[in-house]
Amino acid sequence: MVIRKRIFVAAISVLSVLWLLFLVSNFSSTSWNEIFSSFGGQRSYENSEELTGITNIWTPKQPLEVFTEIAQSSPEIPGPEMLSNGYPDVLILSPLKQVSGHIKSYFTLLHSLSYPKNSISLGFLVSDSDDRSYDLVRDHFLQRKKVVTNQTEKYRDVTLVHQSFSYNPGSNWVDIHGMRNQIPRRKVLAKSRNYLLFSSLRPHHEWVLWIDSDVSHYPPTMVQDLLNFTGPDKHILVPNSYWRDDKGEEHPYDRNSWRETPESRKFLKQTQEIVVFEGYSAYTTGRISLGDLRGSNESVVKLDAVGGTVLLVRGRLHREGLVFLPVPYEKAIETEALGKLALGMGYQPWGLPNYITIH
Repeated sequence: MVIRKRIFVAAISVLSVLWLLFLVSNFSSTSWNEIFSSFGGQRSYENSEELTGITNIWTPKQPLEVFTEIAQSSPEIPGPEMLSNGYPDVLILSPLKQVSGHIKSYFTLLHSLSYPKNSISLGFLVSDSDDRSYDLVRDHFLQRKKVVTNQTEKYRDVTLVHQSFSYNPGSNWVDIHGMRNQIPRRKVLAKSRNYLLFSSLRPHHEWVLWIDSDVSHYPPTMVQDLLNFTGPDKHILVPNSYWRDDKGEEHPYDRNSWRETPESRKFLKQTQEIVVFEGYSAYTTGRISLGDLRGSNESVVKLDAVGGTVLLVRGRLHREGLVFLPVPYEKAIETEALGKLALGMGYQPWGLPNYITIH
């Protein structure tokens, strides 16, 4: 009996050793790479001179690059004395997708801003694009770094992120703006904005200015104009967004900036919709849209939700957890949900009915 027990224990020991050797021999196989890749990244087994002694380093699939136009030791970097003179550091962020057709006009408009560029940082996230969007943005700033010699025309830094979300519903208006596509579309937009925000936000950024890549016009003084509207109780600001038809007439564009009413609150309690969107004929919510307040005697109005065409947010709020929700929250999502979340955090969103940007 004792002999049988010893033979059994020995057999178990041998099998355990063989199983351990099997695991070790297969740990670096492609199957493990595939498993890790399914979580959005991949394992790197390179043991280069830069990573001496380090193996199994987790590396993201998509690149993140930072271009510093001003040397870190340069006196051009604004310090406390510049901040006290009215030039807080502003981070301008733009999610990009399939932008090759309008990226030049976007950069022309961006570079026309009169706010001191050494107090501006830029951040871009390119996603799900097959038109060389990432390369075009990257080449633009690499070339700009070579040709711009005037220190006052140099941005503090530029962050470029490439992260795809495998979302390509189509390119026509119905595919992009059709109601049936709005929840998945806005979910990806929220993820894109958050990914860009967390990749670009630095401790010195006091304000974050979101600008859509297809905005066609805003004043060169827009940054300082918006900052002039801020105050002790004004940390979230959204200007009015319009579009021009072929006759040059202007119409409200971004319907995501609105204010609830007793009628809309009653509608929200009764509807079975998971997310209630504005600007569609399927239902009437009774909300007051910022686009319909143009010409108001009030220069600043309270809102319950905001759009992201142009949106200014104090950096501290983002650091405290104010993000673009990729899931429904109080029957809102993405930028509108950010407005609702801000209210829950004790911050009032504000709209500028008479400050117009053109989409």
